[in-house]
Amino acid sequence: MHNPFSLLYQAYRHSRRQKKLGRSMSKELRLLQFIQFSPVAPLSTRMISPDKEKHLKIAFIIPGLPRYSGGHTSILRLGTYLTHIGHEIYYVTYDCAEKESMRSNAENNLPTYQGTVLDRSALNDGYDVAVATWWLSAYIVARLPNASHKAYFIQDYEPAFMPEGEHYFLARQSYALGLHMFSLGGWNKARILQIFPTAAIDEMCFPYEPQAYKFVAHAAAAPHMLRLAIYIKLSSKRAPYMLIRCVEQLESDLRQHGVSLEARFFGAEKDIPLPVGQNLGKLNQKELLTLYSQSDLGVVASLTNISLVPYEMIATGLPIVDFLEGSAPFFFNDDMMLLSPLDPVQFSETIRKAIAEPDRLRKMAQTALEHVRENTWLAAAEQFDRALKARLSAQRSD
Repeated sequence: MHNPFSLLYQAYRHSRRQKKLGRSMSKELRLLQFIQFSPVAPLSTRMISPDKEKHLKIAFIIPGLPRYSGGHTSILRLGTYLTHIGHEIYYVTYDCAEKESMRSNAENNLPTYQGTVLDRSALNDGYDVAVATWWLSAYIVARLPNASHKAYFIQDYEPAFMPEGEHYFLARQSYALGLHMFSLGGWNKARILQIFPTAAIDEMCFPYEPQAYKFVAHAAAAPHMLRLAIYIKLSSKRAPYMLIRCVEQLESDLRQHGVSLEARFFGAEKDIPLPVGQNLGKLNQKELLTLYSQSDLGVVASLTNISLVPYEMIATGLPIVDFLEGSAPFFFNDDMMLLSPLDPVQFSETIRKAIAEPDRLRKMAQTALEHVRENTWLAAAEQFDRALKARLSAQRSD
């Protein structure tokens, strides 16, 4: 029988090999020894005129720019739409990543991206707005000497990525630095306000890209077969081990009822062996659209903030399964998504009951699509732009 601890050890070894671009603990600590932890004072070092607000020089301060990174692709999408609004956008790393490699990866992640990718030599260039994108970059932005306004684009509640301890504390305290915070979706904001009730946080919708992910006709499954598209990452926030156990249980239960399961995992490195289903590895947009069109259900585990993946699945018309214990119920109700307990037996029961009601699944997919239809990256960028200008205007009035 499959040994789960052997699998976890292999995954751990693989994830350690994949750590690059200054994200290991030792490199983080080498950076942290140069960082002060006091709040930003003042948030804006010099006032920005109303005329200048229309054409701001905005730098997203990033930890390198790796290929296939969903978080970095979100930053590229936000930055690209901000250029459409009229701003001048830069993506500046604070680590040792090389500019040409980052540019190549940016083109792979989002071929239509706009803005300028720069290495860490550009950190101290003068920017109207410097935007932190990760808890460590928040400390770096707080000390940038030539940024007129300092902000923080929060895609997830990052303290939840690590056990309570030093890194947990530092990630949590990044929300107390006094940066102008923007939360991608309301779930992050709600979590931060539990710890810092008086924090001022602007909220953006959690978006998808309608030009890239459109409704597609879903090929009918063969009789007595269920096809799953399963998003898996070697990160505890995506519950990889529990996800595998849930799929194993479902496969076993379906087999007893004469139904075969085609479980196709994507999102992790392709060379990682999985005990069930097929590991497709990391897929590009065209491959994802093909996978979704040939699937009956999408499966995602969102134990921290929801990811782009379920939104993209929904945009193609694919019904989704996520878990009650995570953030999915914050964004969707059970008319829009199958919400299962994070328990293998109950997961299997939830899916087996749902596939016996195909009309319900079709209606669920339609309701979810209507729910997210207006939550586009353009809308998110416009919300970012309005909130930024409102804060700059308020500061001029103080």
